[in-house]
Amino acid sequence: MKRLKYMVLALLVFILDQGTKLAVINSLTPGDEKEILPFFSLVHWQNRGGLWGFLGSASESVTFWIFLILPILGLVFLFYLFFTTREKLEMILISLIIGGALGNILDRIVHGAVTDFLYFFMPGGPAWPAFNAADAFISTSLTVLLIKIVVTGEKKDAPDPV
Repeated sequence: MKRLKYMVLALLVFILDQGTKLAVINSLTPGDEKEILPFFSLVHWQNRGGLWGFLGSASESVTFWIFLILPILGLVFLFYLFFTTREKLEMILISLIIGGALGNILDRIVHGAVTDFLYFFMPGGPAWPAFNAADAFISTSLTVLLIKIVVTGEKKDAPDPV
């Protein structure tokens, strides 16, 4: 029961992610781009691959199964971490990752691809690959979690030499 509020947080991330994706799907056709600021556009891109389009040119059946099965296995591990940790910050971060992961997994199941729509770029220069709310929650929370583990990690004593 104590962890229920963290699962509600995951649900809110999931709802936010799916709501923003639905808004993009309903307002832009795939491939469309609408410039909002000189360095930011809303786009409607369907990413069949992984991070930064990794394996995006592989067959749909290969990418569907790779990017569905691996995230589900990752979710199982995340739930294990969620139910074994006692630290509030870790529960929050893992909840944010779970909510985002569920959003992207649902996209793969329903659309066969993940809807990306946030596109940052330098005018006439390089661009950051388009991403979505789930990606932002996953990558930010994972980064903070990894920093927390490295900074506050338990120090183990070296074994006694024999």
